[in-house]
Amino acid sequence: MRIVIAIGGNAIIADHERGTWSEQRANAGAIAAELVALKRAGHELVLTHGNGPQVGSLYRQHVLSAPQIPSLPLDALVAMTQGQLGYLLQTAIEAADPHLQTVTVLTRVRVEPDDPSFAKPSKPIGRFYGDERSARVATGPGGDVAPEAGRGWRAVVASPRPHEIVEFEQIRMLAQSGALVI
Repeated sequence: MRIVIAIGGNAIIADHERGTWSEQRANAGAIAAELVALKRAGHELVLTHGNGPQVGSLYRQHVLSAPQIPSLPLDALVAMTQGQLGYLLQTAIEAADPHLQTVTVLTRVRVEPDDPSFAKPSKPIGRFYGDERSARVATGPGGDVAPEAGRGWRAVVASPRPHEIVEFEQIRMLAQSGALVI
């Protein structure tokens, strides 16, 4: 049976963690053990993941380094964190089972350029801040922020409705070949 598993970025960085590489590796290791068990049971696995905490951290690094280092657009930051998380998960899976074929595919999603979410960002990314002012300082000039249900304030970005996964056919072929696809 083919199973598509969605792992939230918060599963890789827990609320009480700072998000260090060693914390993320440990959490990925626990996830990998479960995935390997499913794969050994004969399932085709396609793994998808969120990246809210990770892309928020990278976004913050860009804000702090400006104007000395030119910033990148959000889609480039998302691609960078796809590579980061793919590397993290693939390494953890291969450590749990070195014989398991695992592959990370950088995926692109087509969206409508006039999607309403571009005008009203609502997808939270990054860490929580205690008040709106702190969140605005952290996100830099022009950054959008929003409160999140008693947890504090976070940066928010557009999250347009996906219309097509560009690499869908390649992912399907890899899964059918027996690879665990991230």
